[in-house]
Amino acid sequence: MQNVMTDAACAYAAGGYDVILDGILGPWLLESFRAVCRERDLGLSYIVLRPGLDVVLSRASGREERQLKEVEPIVGLYGAFEHLGALESHVIDSSTQRVEQTAEEIAVGLRAGHFTLR
Repeated sequence: MQNVMTDAACAYAAGGYDVILDGILGPWLLESFRAVCRERDLGLSYIVLRPGLDVVLSRASGREERQLKEVEPIVGLYGAFEHLGALESHVIDSSTQRVEQTAEEIAVGLRAGHFTLR
């Protein structure tokens, strides 16, 4: 699945589109994206939206139907992004932001090259 996602994203990027992959894309997936982007001479940025755990759990409790609501897996996923080492500067704490504020912070950071992976 990751190869399909990587290939599709790179095809759009090579066609001149800005591509955003939204989902649980942990740092453990970055090397394959980096390799493909290097191969195809494409830039790559990485952003982690990481509100506080209390906010994450509150937002999850309001989800509907089949969306993930169980506390244990959510806490586990949160832990996977809690300490990112060298990638910590790629984190945005969206705990108190409205969606528009988060989008603006992302746009400003991207324009400044703040989230670019070298």
